[in-house]
Formats: sequence, structure tokens, C-alpha cells
Amino acid sequence: MIGLFFIKKASRVMLLSFPISAYLGLLFNDIGVAMKWWSLVPSKLESIATLPYSLGLYPVVVSLMYQFVYPKLKATGFIILTAILLTLCELCFMLLGHVDYEDGWNTGWTLVSYMIACCIVFVNMKLLKKVFNVP
Repeated sequence: MIGLFFIKKASRVMLLSFPISAYLGLLFNDIGVAMKWWSLVPSKLESIATLPYSLGLYPVVVSLMYQFVYPKLKATGFIILTAILLTLCELCFMLLGHVDYEDGWNTGWTLVSYMIACCIVFVNMKLLKKVFNVP
């Protein structure tokens, strides 16, 4: 719902960040499920269970943070703050029983994975802005 509202406020940011954010969300979640680092509810449909996160929460949070936080904190602040926010969201889902960490995975590794993903999104956004000459 927030994503629909936001698309009117910052459609350029959404168009630039949503595809790579969604792709990375799907990729990281599929790898994590396949490696048995975490499981989601319902456990028999884990790839489908990741879709609300990969196609909803992650891209919307990254877009919001890029639009409103990046201009104030620059790259490092954007990456760290976005990764922390997403990690806290995932920690809430874990405490609610929607996500279960397994096989050595923990909140620290979650933060690292989000920092990697945010770095990739940031670099991709910069390249796209440069290539398409978007302010």
C-alpha cells in the first residue's frame, strides 16, 4: 500500500530501484532457502512465501530510503541505515514466527547480506542515473 502511494511521489526512484531491489530480494531469498539458512511460513511453499518480502517490503524500503535518506546522509549512511532498517524488520518477522534462522544463520549475517544488497542497489542506481542522464 505504501508502495502505491510512493510511486506517485518518487516515480523515478521507484523505476530505477525497484527492479534491482526485487531481483536481489528474490535471489538472496532463494539462495537462503536452498542452502537451508532460514525457513519461512508456510514451509512447503517457501519460494512463494518470500514474494511479499522480495516484491514488496525490500524494494519499497530501499526506494523510500534512497529518496528521503540518501540526499541527507550520502552513500555510506544510506547503505548502513537501510540495511539496519531491513534487518530490524526481519528480526520482527522472526520474533513473530514468520522466519526461522537455521544452520548458523543469524541476525548478523542478515545485516551483512542487506549491506551487500544495498551496495549493489546503490551502485546500480548511480550507473542508471549516469547512463540515462536522470537527475
